[in-house]
Amino acid sequence: MNVIYIDDDATNRLVVREMLATAGLTMTEAADGSAGISSIRGGNFDLVLMDLRMPGLNGLTAIRQLCSDTPARRRHRIVVVTGELTDGVRDMCRAAGADDFLQKPVDMGRLMDIVASLVSRSEVHIH
Repeated sequence: MNVIYIDDDATNRLVVREMLATAGLTMTEAADGSAGISSIRGGNFDLVLMDLRMPGLNGLTAIRQLCSDTPARRRHRIVVVTGELTDGVRDMCRAAGADDFLQKPVDMGRLMDIVASLVSRSEVHIH
């Protein structure tokens, strides 16, 4: 499974990378929305973890751009990772194209549930 986490906070990326590593998964990182979009366009990712509040291209705009750039049949699973998970934020993110949400600080059990749901639906295989 190929995972990318786009977040301007290096500590957040480190924590999630270590969580995924315990499950035998590796993660690509990007520190802002523009770098993340470039990596996604040049790679093959099954799961996109996206922070909302980043300098430059923020997460919501990046999600909209990813969804408009990618045909529905090839769309990535996009999970918003944020500390402000209100109903209004969820609604905005879903409208932009987000599939799921992780509250910060990230709970490993919830992250593994998301990974397992991808695998169980046979969308991806863990290598």
